[in-house]
Amino acid sequence: MMKIRLCTLKCLVILLGVASLMIIAGRNLYQESFNWEDRTSCKPEPLLDSIARLNGMFDDLKTFVMFIGYSQTIESRTGAILDAHPQIILPQEYDVLGNWKMYQNKKLRERGKQKYMLFFFLHYLSTFQAIFRNQANKPSQFWVWTSKVESARYYPLSDTWQGIINGKIKVIGDTSSGSTTRQLTRNQGNFTVLEDIQNVIGIPLKFLHTITNPYEVIALNVMRQSRSAVEVSHDWSFINDAKDVFALVETNAQIRKLYGDAVLDISTDDYINNPRETMIQICRFLQVTCYNSYLDKVEKELNKESTRARDQVIWTDEEKEWVAAEINKYSFLKSFEF
Repeated sequence: MMKIRLCTLKCLVILLGVASLMIIAGRNLYQESFNWEDRTSCKPEPLLDSIARLNGMFDDLKTFVMFIGYSQTIESRTGAILDAHPQIILPQEYDVLGNWKMYQNKKLRERGKQKYMLFFFLHYLSTFQAIFRNQANKPSQFWVWTSKVESARYYPLSDTWQGIINGKIKVIGDTSSGSTTRQLTRNQGNFTVLEDIQNVIGIPLKFLHTITNPYEVIALNVMRQSRSAVEVSHDWSFINDAKDVFALVETNAQIRKLYGDAVLDISTDDYINNPRETMIQICRFLQVTCYNSYLDKVEKELNKESTRARDQVIWTDEEKEWVAAEINKYSFLKSFEF
């Protein structure tokens, strides 16, 4: 009987001790939890940690892509579609070359922050445009965006990743094809700015060359001036418009020769008539995965009916032959005809 009582007493003492320890431990855990919540809610994250986390979004970047070409509309639409990919950031008409001077700041170079500033602005502009859409083509609404393209248009794609990412960014870049090619043309073959960009970003620089029928580009230029069907003759206006177009062609031909496999030619005809296959080709070039859901969305959004601006302009046989002769000088244009 005594043994039973002693055992019961010991068990009771043990139970009381365990209960006391549990109460003390629970109180300590509660205090630690409260203190942790207090620290996280009241004390901000150190600035350097926040910056490192922000810059970490760009750790997996594989490619910086620049558009080169002639027709702004098709490049803008291509850029918008690529910006809808969960791992690609491509804002509309930022104009990296036009804004490159701001990244030459001495302190920025010394601290090695040039590329992060560029990446941040491109990401921010992509988000800005996704929110405000066509209102985003006004430079006054975005102070780091100095593009003066009046006809820039944003193409929103519903239920996509425009302006946001899923995970880390793989591709980032600029869709200012016409502006990029024109500025390089004015440099008369001096492409050192591209070398500078390559050295700063530290990742492969690639070019998406969207090729438009030269007859279309010339016709669009003429129509912008007249706003109606007109008779195109070998006057000063036509000759200069045509020469300007083929000056851009020559610049892009030099880029193709200089950068080789880092340039992908995309015909606007293929893009319109075979959008799915063309987007798969672009994704492979940029080394990102083209998910079926993404391709399905792209295919639905594209207008497969190609407009022919050249049919709205009256051409003489001599004018057609002159353009055809220029086209034959470039292998990547030979598939085009009137």
